[in-house]
Amino acid sequence: MRKVIFLSLFFSSTRINAQVIWSAKLGSNLTTLGQNNGPRVSIHLGGSATVSLSRNLFLQPELFYSGQGAYFSNVQNYNDFPELAVATIRANYLNQPILLKYKLHFGLYAETGPQWGVLLRATEDDGTKVNNEFTPLDFSWVFGLGFVNVHQVGFDIRYSMGINDSYRDGNPFGKNTVIQLDFFFRILKKLHSK
Repeated sequence: MRKVIFLSLFFSSTRINAQVIWSAKLGSNLTTLGQNNGPRVSIHLGGSATVSLSRNLFLQPELFYSGQGAYFSNVQNYNDFPELAVATIRANYLNQPILLKYKLHFGLYAETGPQWGVLLRATEDDGTKVNNEFTPLDFSWVFGLGFVNVHQVGFDIRYSMGINDSYRDGNPFGKNTVIQLDFFFRILKKLHSK
């Protein structure tokens, strides 16, 4: 049901009589869960629709899969994983940011906005499912910079700052923090002449 809501929000947000540019993207994640843990390296992939609000200002809703989590090298201090010397927690999300983008010069732009995500699956190293230890919804705020060239290919780098605790019941692991680097290309373009 949540996926249906996300999809309807994503597609309805593009029904605006303005310039709309569709894009597909693929990139890497560097993610942690609060303090006292190391980063997990994973991927994200999905798409976006960029809606022109003015010459330099754009609204960009997105929908993408994001592999998140963290690497713990001293987890014996935590009640949830006392038997392990090291562990990787894999927490995968379906994320939807809604970003405001401001076009700068020479193809550069800045972006920021809220993001919410639905937890798809969380597992330990041995594949044990631990969804019940995570909150089902994740909220964060996104900051980013990017570049797009004349061939409609570009990249951006983002920092996603977690707002709510990712774990239930005061678990010490904390909030999702994500650094993303992705490459994208524009696959469909509807032009509104200016």
